[in-house]
Amino acid sequence: MTTNNVTSLGQARRSLTELAYEKLEELIVTLRLKPGSVQSEAALVQKTGFGRTPVREALLRLEREGLVDILPRKGVKITEIDLTRQFLLLELSRVLMTLLARTGARRATVEQRQQFAGIALDYEEIVRSKDLMTFMRMDITLNKLLCDASHNEHTCRAMNLLLGLNRRVGYVHLKNHGDIQTWASLRAEFARAIEKGDADAAVEITGRRLDYIESSIKSAVDSGEI
Repeated sequence: MTTNNVTSLGQARRSLTELAYEKLEELIVTLRLKPGSVQSEAALVQKTGFGRTPVREALLRLEREGLVDILPRKGVKITEIDLTRQFLLLELSRVLMTLLARTGARRATVEQRQQFAGIALDYEEIVRSKDLMTFMRMDITLNKLLCDASHNEHTCRAMNLLLGLNRRVGYVHLKNHGDIQTWASLRAEFARAIEKGDADAAVEITGRRLDYIESSIKSAVDSGEI
């Protein structure tokens, strides 16, 4: 087998693993795979439509991110939502997201700034449509672009370990409260700041966004919603 063929097979395998990961992450984050439930590998293969190898590799990544626990010979447990842990994650998220906001605004290329402008328009449409699933998928697009614009793989690697858990709690909140317009408006405003290269505005909006998330989680704890 030639080197080119080996490379192509490796790329195809990585692509399938990434697709399997995206599908499983969405199923977990949107609670279609219930927290605390135990799933068989065969069931997850069937739910995703991908083979055992990409599903297994995707599960290893999800385990590193705290969304699943792999139980040898028993299956895969979807982790519970732990709000005490979530507050600790928010402390770290604030540091990393502030850094990403600043570096993204300063380092984004012309092409990336144009993409942020398009993302802002997409979020403004979500403000009108209140489409929760579109919002959840747009968040992935925004996060990926922000990481690329920051040109710092180390910050991105650390941030990616937290995103799934943060997104799941965000989904629960939005499903219970329906304040998607507020969340989408903040993201549209943030994308505009990055587009303009306004690092101070991007950092300030990030602070407001995290303050809002933190107060939302505190309200959920007080009311016993999660």
